[in-house]
Amino acid sequence: MKRNRGRGQVVQDALLDMDERIDGDPLLSEEDKADIKDRARKHVLELKKKAATEQEFDRQVKLANTEWDPREQLVDILIDLPQFTPFIRLDNTVYFHGLLYEVPNKVAITMRDQMARSWEHQNEIMGHSRSGDHARVPQNRIINDRNPEGTSVTTTGALRSALSA
Repeated sequence: MKRNRGRGQVVQDALLDMDERIDGDPLLSEEDKADIKDRARKHVLELKKKAATEQEFDRQVKLANTEWDPREQLVDILIDLPQFTPFIRLDNTVYFHGLLYEVPNKVAITMRDQMARSWEHQNEIMGHSRSGDHARVPQNRIINDRNPEGTSVTTTGALRSALSA
């Protein structure tokens, strides 16, 4: 007849069974098991140390490379965006508004451009003129014998007299 055991009892029984199997090995003495355990810990420690060494080496190579290439030098940049833009995403990395990031110079250039374009868009939808709009306004410049420098003609009378000449 089976009796109902709780989940905790089942887990405890399984752990005791595993301990009996490991400890019940007649080929290994307690001293051998302790030696194997020490060797295993040393092996894991060596693997972890090797991985940490490789990671630090890669980081130092990147830092040394930044000395040679100005685009790779690390710069601090504060993300300042208008209200409609909560973040900038570059190369699947998200940079949030109001935070300071340390990025390579080539990434900072792109981020500054994105921030400037976002602010230009914000100004445009708020009704302000864009930075390049002044180049689109007609200057009313007429170059002829009476106006050799092409100064701006502001009145219609001056325009008629300049055109008739």
